[in-house]
This record gives sequence, C-alpha cells and structure tokens, in this order.
Amino acid sequence: MRIALVVPGGVDRSGRERVVPVLLALIERLARRHHVLVIAVEHYRDWVQYALLGATVVNLGRVTGAGRAIQWMFRLRRMIAALRSHGKQFDVLHAFWAGSSATLSIAAGRLLRVPVVVSIGGGELVWLPDIAYGGQGSWPGRVKTSLVLRMADAVSAGSQYALKPLIEKRSDALWLPWGVDSKLFDGPPERSPGPPWRLLHVASINRVKDQASLLRAMRLVRDGQDDVTLDCIGEDTLGGHLQRLAVELGLGETVRFHGFKPLDAVVPFYRTAHLYLQSSLHESMAAAVLEAAAAGVPTVGTAVGLIAEMAPKAALAVPVQNPEALAEGILTLLTHEEQRVRLGRAAQAFARTYRSLRQFTPKLMEPDRPPRTGNILGRAPVICCTLLRFIRIPCADDLLSGHVALRHPQSMKIHASLAGRRGRKRALVAVGHSMLVIFYHMLKERTTYKNLGGDFFDRLEPERLTRYYVKRLEDLGHKVTLESGVPA
Repeated sequence: MRIALVVPGGVDRSGRERVVPVLLALIERLARRHHVLVIAVEHYRDWVQYALLGATVVNLGRVTGAGRAIQWMFRLRRMIAALRSHGKQFDVLHAFWAGSSATLSIAAGRLLRVPVVVSIGGGELVWLPDIAYGGQGSWPGRVKTSLVLRMADAVSAGSQYALKPLIEKRSDALWLPWGVDSKLFDGPPERSPGPPWRLLHVASINRVKDQASLLRAMRLVRDGQDDVTLDCIGEDTLGGHLQRLAVELGLGETVRFHGFKPLDAVVPFYRTAHLYLQSSLHESMAAAVLEAAAAGVPTVGTAVGLIAEMAPKAALAVPVQNPEALAEGILTLLTHEEQRVRLGRAAQAFARTYRSLRQFTPKLMEPDRPPRTGNILGRAPVICCTLLRFIRIPCADDLLSGHVALRHPQSMKIHASLAGRRGRKRALVAVGHSMLVIFYHMLKERTTYKNLGGDFFDRLEPERLTRYYVKRLEDLGHKVTLESGVPA
C-alpha cells in the first residue's frame, strides 16, 4: 500500500532528538511492508526532504512574515506537490492530532480524492480552565475540531480513555492504540531490593503533566522513606519553576532533573526503576507509561490515559491533583514487594499484547461507511450550522437537528429548480446564500428557526401580488374588476 502519514513534527532526521518514539516505531514497522511518505508540517523552519527508518520525510516549512491563512495555503500547496511527486495516488492519508496536520490532510484528500484518517492524540476534546489547556476552550477550537472529526473518512483514538469522548462526536470512531517496541525496553520485573528506591518520571515539564503535585507527593514519600530518589527526564517548558519548587519543599537532593534525553539514553532508567510515576491532569494515551510497562516497571499515577485502562490489574490509579493519594500509592508498592512485582509482570504482559497501529491499514481502508470524496460544497450548509453551534448560538442546534441544510423541503425544492437551469454547484451556492440570510435574521432578532411557509412573501405584500395577477390577466386580454372581500 501507499501510505502518507501527516504529523506536526517529532520526526527529526537524527532519529534520537526531538522525536516521538511511538511515531518512529510506527514508521519503521509500516515501511517494512508498504511505501510510506511522512509529511511533517513544521519540524524544521525550511522545506527539507530526507530518509528515516525506510520512509521518506518531507518537512513543509513556513513562510517568514506570513499570516496563518497564507501559511496554511502555502503548506497545502507544498503538501499536494509532495504527494504528487511520489508517483501514483496514495491509498490513505493518516493525520495525527486534529490540528493543522488534520486540516491540511482533509483539504488535500478532497482535492486528490484520497481517504483521510485522523487520530486524536492530545487535548482536542477537553478543556482544563485552571491551566487554559485544551481545544474546547474557544469557539475557533471547537469549530476546527468538530469540522475535522465530521469531514474525516475515519477517526481514531489511541486508548479507551480517549475513545469515550470521541465516540460522542463520531459513533464510528475506531480504537487504534499506538504500540511501542517492546524489545527495546524489555527487562525483568524483578529489581534489586530497596532501599535505595529509584522512582522515574518521563515527560516534558509543563502544567498539563502537573509535576507540582508530583513534587508534593514526593515530599510526603520522603517523610516516610529516607533513601528514595526521583529521576525526572524531559524538556523544561516552565523556565525552572519546578526546580525552584523542589528546593522550597526540601527535595533538592531527592529529585534529579536530567532535562531532555534521547530514547536510547532513557532505556537504562526504565530498567533500574522500582516505580514509574504519572501526575498528569490529562493524557490521551501516555506512551511513557507503555514504555515503562514494557520494561516491567509498575506505574502509580493519575487515572487518565492508559492508566485508566490498565488499572487495577496492571497499574495503581489515583485521582488527579491529589498528592496524598499519590504518595500513599507509592509507599504501598515500595513496602509490598510481592504486589509491586505482580503489577510489573501484569504491566509487561499488557505492553506485549497491546494492539499496535502496525495492523491499522486494512481496518482503516474498510470504514463503516464509504469514504466521503464528494465536492466540499455539498457539505457547506452543514459546516455553516456547525460553525454557529460551536460559537454557542442557541439557534444553531435547532438548525442542525432540523437538517435545514438541503434537507428542508423548501431548500430541496429551490435546489432542484436551480440545478436544472444553472447547474448543481451554483444551486448549492444559492441555497447556502439563502441559509446565511436566515442565519442573519435569526442572530439579529435572537430567535430560533421557524418555517415561514412558501407563501410568506405573498402574505407579506398582498398588494404587490394582486397587481401582478391583474397585469397577467390583462395581458391575456381579460378585463379585471376588483372587489374587496374576505380571503378564502
């Protein structure tokens, strides 16, 4: 098969730095059997093409000084050129995350008539107001995500936790986990007896990961266990805030911040850790949890992402933003070796049997409904309704649920009348214009949609209608005398 993977980034030519390990594992597996083109929206600032793990990577780059719309159109043009330059038509475009990678894929898929699959992988369907995180906090974010999920031929999530809100948007959403290379991390669940105890946390330092709660939990753990250390590996995006908090809590010697490390340098930490810790407020999957599981390391963490799926048999889950519960879980597993080893073995078995995207192609090519490769104009009325709905205009739900878009009898009648004389596309534009006029009056008058009837204008201007029919009769040679009376 010919597969194009569209990603925001994470596919550095070095294969070690600035990479997403699960994406690299997927690329390597697919490239063994298929022709794979990876399109990175903006991993590098300039356009560049290179080979990576048996696939070809094309980085679209950006235009200096251009606005968002110009940037998007520029990238779309480059993306289409890249797809066409690699021979015959691709069988599927698979976009990761419902951002610019997805919108570009949908536009290119419509133009080239290629099915498009979108896999969500972040906070597209959530909103955490305390830290202003997620795609549902503003109407542009809600509109973009909704349109992406509606217009993609298939959508998927990497965990059962992320699949639940996705199914509310698309009932035919697929569960397609992102697997990891178990052989790379494989190790025995048994560890050298402690103390000293070695704990591990692998994630970028940011507010979504909530490492502040993790440090507060470590303060409680340190009060119960003297010889314990926590290794934190990941890029710092908070400007040293977490390091200062560690010093304030008296954890300067207990918590060690290593910064970013390439994957091969992280593997030894997995193989020597007694526990892996997660404190995130939200995770669509949490690949690091799966990497730790492959190494036989049990996890204590918040019940989001994969932990919600693994617990209680293969992980210990605690509520979010609860340092006390997290500390209690850590101390429980450190002091109960049998339970710790049992969870480690169960987690390793989970990682080894966890389904992977390497078998995604046949399922994606046979979605529950046929690919929607028709002209995008045909979906314009639905897009208008969706736009109003996610701006949170009360009338929009009435419009969308009533299927005003080409489903209302009056709209269908107008469309059929115009299509025969002016063509289908112009008829669609005319009906769309009529809908926008309806939207305008609904917003101006702050009312819901009401069908005014086909004789609305006749009732609005009866004198004009009378003059019209009198003139027609006179043109036919009749003499007309008008008498006022009660209308029938």
